[in-house]
Amino acid sequence: MEKINYLKTITSLRGLSVLGVLLYHSKYPYFQNGYLGVDVFFVISGFLIGNILISEIKKDQFLFSKFYIRRLRRLLPSLIFTTVLTYIISYIFLLPEDFQIFKNSVPYVLLFTGNLFFWKTNDYFSPSTDIMPLSHLWSLGVEEQFYLIFPFIIFIIFKFKFLYKNIIWVLIIGAFLSFSYTIFGFYNLPFDCPTTNCIEVTNFYWLHTRAWEILIGVLLNFINVKKLEFRNLYIYLGVTIVLFSFIYNPISLSHPGLATLPAISGTVLIILSSLNNDINFLSRFSFIYFLGKISYSLYLIHFPIFVIRNYFELKISIFKNFDILPIFLISLSILVANLMWKFVEEPFRNFELITNKRFLISLIIIISAIIAISISSILPDKTLNSEYENFNFATNFDIKRECFFEDIPSDLLKIDSCLNPIKDMQNVLVIGSSIAKNIYNGLSNTESDSINFDLIVVTGCPPFVEKYDVDIPNFSENKCEVLYKKINQNLKDKNYSRIVISYQWGELIDNNKFKDVDMFDYTFENILIKIPKDKILVIGQPVRWNVRLNVYAIRQLNLKNSIGDFSSSNFDKSLFSTEDIFKMKIRDLQIDSYSLVDFFCNENKCLIYKKVDDTYYFVSNDFIHISDYFSYKIGNELSIKLKN
Repeated sequence: MEKINYLKTITSLRGLSVLGVLLYHSKYPYFQNGYLGVDVFFVISGFLIGNILISEIKKDQFLFSKFYIRRLRRLLPSLIFTTVLTYIISYIFLLPEDFQIFKNSVPYVLLFTGNLFFWKTNDYFSPSTDIMPLSHLWSLGVEEQFYLIFPFIIFIIFKFKFLYKNIIWVLIIGAFLSFSYTIFGFYNLPFDCPTTNCIEVTNFYWLHTRAWEILIGVLLNFINVKKLEFRNLYIYLGVTIVLFSFIYNPISLSHPGLATLPAISGTVLIILSSLNNDINFLSRFSFIYFLGKISYSLYLIHFPIFVIRNYFELKISIFKNFDILPIFLISLSILVANLMWKFVEEPFRNFELITNKRFLISLIIIISAIIAISISSILPDKTLNSEYENFNFATNFDIKRECFFEDIPSDLLKIDSCLNPIKDMQNVLVIGSSIAKNIYNGLSNTESDSINFDLIVVTGCPPFVEKYDVDIPNFSENKCEVLYKKINQNLKDKNYSRIVISYQWGELIDNNKFKDVDMFDYTFENILIKIPKDKILVIGQPVRWNVRLNVYAIRQLNLKNSIGDFSSSNFDKSLFSTEDIFKMKIRDLQIDSYSLVDFFCNENKCLIYKKVDDTYYFVSNDFIHISDYFSYKIGNELSIKLKN
């Protein structure tokens, strides 16, 4: 394998990938999969770095120090500039709680472990990510962790004859194991998972579930393109596939995983074709080529700029509400990135201009100073509106934690221990997704000596379904089948007079996700096989907020100096139509129900808080879970229904 020369097509491919990311963050609806540009980056990076490593090691020219200093010069100057600029902007615009989260992220990002910070902080696709200025730099963490480890692996492979002779198979096996771990989702993490959709979030952020993409890029170096005669046709095909993957969203497939394969395949075709034919329509596309040259700086700087738009929910609408602000922000990002490329990125890659010694000393001093500022109180704290001190978001997430199942427990008897009906009492089981815990919290605090309440929470699984004839996106069928099969077996021998079922029914009512199957009807067919309908009380669709209510509250109070008790804007209006469908279906099934929408909302507005004396009791601490104050209110109403 020879060391490749500079390829203009690869630079243009970088431009195409960063354009996908820009359009994704613009929130234009036709590019909802543009985040796959990052996956294109991974393959390109694997191809280029793999070529450098393997070609230099084969020629006995490789030095670890030389490799890592090149990586540091390539990455850190622009990263530091972005971090400092973002730090200033965030201090000016972000509210104290948001700014503190930003400060906490800075050391992780500068030490290339940002993916781990954002993994434990939030789901990449949740609305909270939109106001975290460095959240897009999770990918930099994945990439650099790979290149911290990979040179040592390749070096060891070349030291052992058997491994060296079978290097292609070693890389294929590595990619296969990484991909298998991604699509099969078998997890037994030695630590608490920070989110309810643990498998999906871990797959997205961690190195071991992303390594296959980079390894595919490395493997391209071993393909003899002269024999395969890749030509211009394949570049057209590859670009078409990549662009199509940015636009089309196969919602029933997992990412990273099967949904990622089209973007990876298109990237592979483009790279291989360029080796025989670097002068083509893509490399001649001057604007895309220009974006490719500044792609690293553009990727770094664009999202902090977009965060300001997201934070203040800014729009400039023309032509039937078409928002032109994202176009302006993309243009601004390109302008700033071009300046970064000229005056930051390129100069620091010049070994004659800045020696390694000067570079490393400066690097250590600057990074240490930024981290010290981030973890200390050197900057004066931003003051809060004093009214915020009276806000109450208390939510008990620890209640019955032992009966909260995010994954299959090592011992299924743990499920048995959650089902404890008491003789000579009315026994009620509360079951479902995480909202069930809020419902149980309210019920268990009602003053009733005659009712015993038990709880089981199974995250991400339609209740009581233990066999699936349809693929449901973003959940583990195996987990759901195993847990609900065990629960259903237990219920046969347990004396529960009522079973309270909670779930995000909107996920099932949206039939587009499940092709021709009505998952709501399918779920209730399964429920009614196991439970008589006169025992069932179904809790309706919960209100889901677009922005975490604790963040929304402090933002409104500090930026507008007031906050209304009802909102007509901070939630998806489709909630009401979903609730209407839910009520119709439940009425047709003649099943008793309780509407959370009716409790929290009227007309086109939903309650945000209730003021009692000087305290503001908010309905939620986050996007969806119900605070203690309102859990108790709901519990009192439900206990009356359960006694009737």
